[in-house]
Amino acid sequence: MLATPSAAPVAEPARPASEVPEPSASDVSIAELDGLRGIACLTVVLGHFDAVTSRVSFFPAWQAMVSTLNASMGVICFFTLSGFLLTYLAAIEFRRTGRFDVRAFYVRRAFRIWPLHVTVLATVMLLTAPFGPLAIDGRAYQWCLDHLWMFALFLNNWSLAFYGVGGHVDLSPPMLNISWSIAIEEQIYLVFPLVMLGILGVAHRRQAAVIALVIGVAVADRLVALLWWGPLQPGRAGTIYLGTPTYLDVVLAGGLAGWLCARRRLAGPDGARRPLPIWIGVAVLVGLVAVSLAWRHIETYGSTALDVVVYPLMGAVFGGGMLWIAERPGSWVARALRWPPLRVLGTLSFGIYLWHFTARTIAYRVFELLHFRPRGQEQIDLLAACTFLTYLGLSVLLATLSYVLVERRFLALRVRLSQRGRSARPRPEPTPHRRAAPAPRWVPVTAAFLAVAVLGLGLAQLLVRR
Repeated sequence: MLATPSAAPVAEPARPASEVPEPSASDVSIAELDGLRGIACLTVVLGHFDAVTSRVSFFPAWQAMVSTLNASMGVICFFTLSGFLLTYLAAIEFRRTGRFDVRAFYVRRAFRIWPLHVTVLATVMLLTAPFGPLAIDGRAYQWCLDHLWMFALFLNNWSLAFYGVGGHVDLSPPMLNISWSIAIEEQIYLVFPLVMLGILGVAHRRQAAVIALVIGVAVADRLVALLWWGPLQPGRAGTIYLGTPTYLDVVLAGGLAGWLCARRRLAGPDGARRPLPIWIGVAVLVGLVAVSLAWRHIETYGSTALDVVVYPLMGAVFGGGMLWIAERPGSWVARALRWPPLRVLGTLSFGIYLWHFTARTIAYRVFELLHFRPRGQEQIDLLAACTFLTYLGLSVLLATLSYVLVERRFLALRVRLSQRGRSARPRPEPTPHRRAAPAPRWVPVTAAFLAVAVLGLGLAQLLVRR
């Protein structure tokens, strides 16, 4: 087991476990961030629905919504949130025990990502086979078979990044290449423990400086990439967008916010800490509008010098927002994010993300087979709305099935494996300063989304004439 020595040279040495209070349930689990994850997931699902064409009457309003809350910003929010939570938990673990358990970290990450990733990969390969219901072009399917190793080893983001470079062509369908961001996360996870050991092993007052230094290196890396490739990037979405180094500063911006959150929580319970001021929340809101406008400019005009700064700025905005939300649990924003249906979507967000392109393909294929022929503007609008309801409902339904049948079993197993060899600790009770958020009830919410999918198909069948 790799771990930092308990005698690490820190200004405030880690106290023995008997002297450091065990974090409460509300300290280790931040329910508000589950809701934020659910919203980020919805923005990705919305942004990838392209059945709304200029023929529908609400096209301008739809375009305005998806360009403001676009899928790319949702993905970057996921990266920032990952850095926030991983650093937050690592800082609490180090302060309590004097070490960062690298083995347990890798066990938790592997059992969180690999089972669902393999399930989606195998299912999509069966569905898109020549004999499958979602069969793709034979040449494209053979390309996927020949490059299956790339998806299994989480390297497929580089295939998309270098699309068109040296004649390389990536033929993977969206149902498979949606995992490009998961590949980036896995590559970052390989070096994350080393970064954490470096940060936690230095003097306490220098830890923020080390994080800032690593963020600066990531920004410089993106500047070199922009100068090397020029303003017009190869690849489907640009080498900078799909390359792993691009997201190091985003993850670490979230990590800096998570480190600050851990420091505040270890300083005392909610009632003993000075709440973060309102102006920070206002600044986050203004920053969110600014980075949204900057991102819209990039998507309109392609990669520009904005690429160098917009990623760390977006990470800083999201990270600052997460810190403010976590440290102001009584605010209306935090209360809204603890709404059980949003927390359910947050729990299912990983599955929704990996399945939503498959759900979209199924929805499109079903409506294509039904041969709807809308007449008049009302039926065109209705058909688009019904297609979206079906797509959304199927995305949540597939994610629920995989969570119940696959993910939940491995999540329980990872807890047992990551705690092997540790002394048993009693389950901590919530502090009296803050009520523990209720556990999400995914069954009724998922049933509602199944009803949404059925409703979409049913309305189209009844009201749209052929």
